[in-house]
Amino acid sequence: MGLGLSMADGNITVGVSTQAAQAELERLRTENAALKREAHTWSKAAETYAASEAKLADALTELVALEDMRLRLRELHEMGHGTDYYDYHRRLPLAWAAARAALGPNVRANLDPTA
Repeated sequence: MGLGLSMADGNITVGVSTQAAQAELERLRTENAALKREAHTWSKAAETYAASEAKLADALTELVALEDMRLRLRELHEMGHGTDYYDYHRRLPLAWAAARAALGPNVRANLDPTA
């Protein structure tokens, strides 16, 4: 790699061989490609986390709404109003299934206790 210096006109000129410049350019391109892949990986991880977060929020919102419904139905029943628990009993297992699905298979509540 030849490095030539010249100060003929008062300015410093640095000459770098084409081979060294090409090698550095290739190194930078390789590093840039690796950084792009890493950025893409982190971007996809963030998208996955956000989707999971949304599912958990939806499941929790439904469970809280059902608990509120259960308490209202109980209060109405105690007041002598004949209430229909059908909707509550229909939605509760669906809400728990959605919550378990959102949490994923590795959550303690989803693991098989006999395993």
